[in-house]
Amino acid sequence: MRLARESASILITFGFIAGASGQVELTLTKTVDLTAVTANPQSPSYIGTNPAAVAFAAGDIYVAGFNNSPGASFVGIARKLKTPLAGKDWSPSFGLKAVPSGRGYTGLEIESTFVKTTVYAAFDIGTTDPDGIAAFDGPTGTKLWNKVARGSSGDALDPGYPGGNPTLGKGLGWTTLLAPGRALQDTAGGADIWTTATGMPMVSPDGNHFRDIDFDPATGDVWLREGNNVVHGIRSGDNSLNAVLLAHDSVPDADFVLGQNLAFCATKLGSFVVFNDRSSTSSAQAFDSVIRAIRPDGSSIPIDFNGFTAPLGNGYYDFAFDTKTQTLIILDFANRKLFQFAVEFIPYITYGHGCAGSGGFVPQLTLFGAPYEGGQINISIDKGLPNSVANLVVGLGQAAIPLSIGCTLNVSPVLPFLIGPLPLFGSTAGTGTFTTFGALPVGTAGLTVTLQAFVNDPGAGPQGFSNTAGVQMTIVAP
Repeated sequence: MRLARESASILITFGFIAGASGQVELTLTKTVDLTAVTANPQSPSYIGTNPAAVAFAAGDIYVAGFNNSPGASFVGIARKLKTPLAGKDWSPSFGLKAVPSGRGYTGLEIESTFVKTTVYAAFDIGTTDPDGIAAFDGPTGTKLWNKVARGSSGDALDPGYPGGNPTLGKGLGWTTLLAPGRALQDTAGGADIWTTATGMPMVSPDGNHFRDIDFDPATGDVWLREGNNVVHGIRSGDNSLNAVLLAHDSVPDADFVLGQNLAFCATKLGSFVVFNDRSSTSSAQAFDSVIRAIRPDGSSIPIDFNGFTAPLGNGYYDFAFDTKTQTLIILDFANRKLFQFAVEFIPYITYGHGCAGSGGFVPQLTLFGAPYEGGQINISIDKGLPNSVANLVVGLGQAAIPLSIGCTLNVSPVLPFLIGPLPLFGSTAGTGTFTTFGALPVGTAGLTVTLQAFVNDPGAGPQGFSNTAGVQMTIVAP
C-alpha cells in the first residue's frame, strides 16, 4: 500500500489474507402499489389476493399471485407496463390457475435478451400439477412449455459449473418439498436434463423442506431456503456439490411456514444473499428486522435502509436482484407493495470502539472509495488532537485486546510496522485531521486487511494516546 500526502509519501509492502467484510446500503428509488392486481377478481390484471413472487430484469417487472382468501379462487401473473396503455398500468394476467385457499405461485424467474423475454414460474397447488413449472413469453403471456411437478420451492436460472458442459449444468433449476436434489429443465423446450431424483443432491444438515432457490452466477453454487434456514451448496461439477452447508441456522427451523425466500446479489464490489427471517406468520413483524443479509461465507452483514421504513407485515417477502442495474426489488406480501432499491455494497466495516483523547473526543478512521486492486482509496483520520501525530496499526483480523483504561487494540495479528507518523492539522481539541490516499497492490483482490489509528495525546490519560475503532477492508477485482 502506498500512502501519500502532498509531496510526502510512505511506501509499505505487506501481505494480505483472504476474508470478507462490508455493509449493504439500500436506497429506495420506487414504490409500486399492487392493489390494482390484487383487489378485484374481476380485473383483467388480477393475480390473486396477495402478491407472492417477483421477477425483474431490464426494467421489466413481473408479479405472481397467491390465494389468501378462505375459499377457492384463482391466481396468475401480470407484467408492469413501462408505458400505461389505455389507462392501465398492468398487462392482462396470464398463467391463470384455479387454487384452493393458501396456494399459488412460489417463484418467478426472468430471462431477457435483445430477441425475447421469457418468464419461468413455479406453481404449487399442494400436489403435482401439469403447470408446476412453466415458461411463458413475457410480452404476450403465451405458454411456451410446462412440466408436471409440484413447484413448491421456487425456480431460478442455473448458470452451470464454470468450465463444465452447459448441456448438463445450465438451465432452469428448481426443487420441491422433501426432494433430494435439484431438477434442471432445458430452457428452450422444457425437456428434463436432471430430475429431483437424479439432480445434484442438496439435502442439508437440517433436512430438505425446501422453500426457495437461487444460484451464484459466477460459481454456480446453489442457495436454498430449507424452512427458515439458508443453505449453501458448493458446486463441484455440472451436477454435483462437494458440500452442503447451513449458512444461516434458524431456531426454530419453521419448516411448515410458507414464504421464506432469498436472492443472491452479485454487486460490483462484492456479493451477498438477502433473505427474510420468517419463523412465524405473525402480522406484527418489522421489515428491517426480518430482512437480513449474509456473505457467501455465512457471516451476517448489516443493511442500511437509509431511513426507509415499511409498515409492519407478516414476514412474507420475495426478492429479485438485477445485476445489470444493481437493483433489488423486495415484494411485500401483506402490504401488497413492491419496494425498489438501488444497491451499494460497501466493502468496509467499522468494528470495536475507540478511546477518547483530549476534550473527550474519540478519533475516527474512515476509508472511502472503491477498493479495487491496482486502484486507490482515501483514508481519513478525524477528531484527533491537533498538531500531534497518528500512526496506523495494520493487522490481519479483528480483535478486542485490552490495553489500558478501557482502550482496546482492535487488530490482530499485528504486522511488524506502523504507517506514520501522520501529522494532524487543526486548531482546537477534536479538530485534528489528516487525509491521504492508499494505492492497493495488483493481485490482492478478495483479500482483507484491518486498520486502527493511534493518536499521540498526553491529555488522554496515563496511557498517553487516544485511538480509533478498527476498520476492516476487502479488496475487490476491478
